[in-house]
Amino acid sequence: MKIYPMKLSILFVLFSSLCLGQSKKEQIINLNKSIDSLATIVIYERQVSTQKNNDFLTEVKKLSDRLVQKQQDSKSFQDTITALSKKMLRCSRENDKFKKKLKDISQKNLEMEAELKILKDSEKIVISENDFTLIENNIVLVQKDVSVLNLWLKKIVIEPMSSLEKRFTKSCYAYVQDATEFYWGNPGSIDEFELKDKWKNFFDLDYSSFGHVFENGNCGWETKTVNSIDYFGDLNGGSWFEMSIVGGCNAGEVSESIIRIVKIINVENDFKIANFLSVKD
Repeated sequence: MKIYPMKLSILFVLFSSLCLGQSKKEQIINLNKSIDSLATIVIYERQVSTQKNNDFLTEVKKLSDRLVQKQQDSKSFQDTITALSKKMLRCSRENDKFKKKLKDISQKNLEMEAELKILKDSEKIVISENDFTLIENNIVLVQKDVSVLNLWLKKIVIEPMSSLEKRFTKSCYAYVQDATEFYWGNPGSIDEFELKDKWKNFFDLDYSSFGHVFENGNCGWETKTVNSIDYFGDLNGGSWFEMSIVGGCNAGEVSESIIRIVKIINVENDFKIANFLSVKD
């Protein structure tokens, strides 16, 4: 009877040992399973990371390739801009040459038109300009703006004597020189016979008594002012004006007065005095 409890104790110990041994084995198996699962997860995550890294590198390469292409396109565009700029510069130079040629042609056309106008005007001259009464009876008052001519006359009146030659036609200036020489009567100057022989068919010598173009006396006016300019009218291709000029030998003096009648024509876009009469000197 005493042996039985001891047997039970031994059996319990053996059973507990057996159960404990089985539990450790299962734990090892479960642990191995966990390790295998973790390894599988690590491998998967590594594959995913590798794939993402490869995708990122692929995207970077694409962007790099696009950047290189953009740089190449930009260089090509810049080369095109440079070529176009050079072409535009050449075109600009050619255009400047063309403009200069066109300007020269236009100037020649204007000169030819002016010469043609002079020829036509000379053909229109039917009234002799050597008789002031005849001029007065045939002149035509034209309604037009003569302000530019008025300003031009005011300007040339106060110009130095040395500048007056370019304000006259060649024939009219030659006549003015001969008339002033005859007026002063210096030795060797033109005489009355020669004056009439040269100019009586072109200018009214009854109005050729003047010592200077736009002043009188021999002192040289210190003061000179245009008192009035009156437009007479047009005749023989020119505009006729009567000018009243005052002045004197001393500064501020206007005690002297003269009256001149001039005919102005347009020669190559420049005004010229083509006839000259001294009504009062």
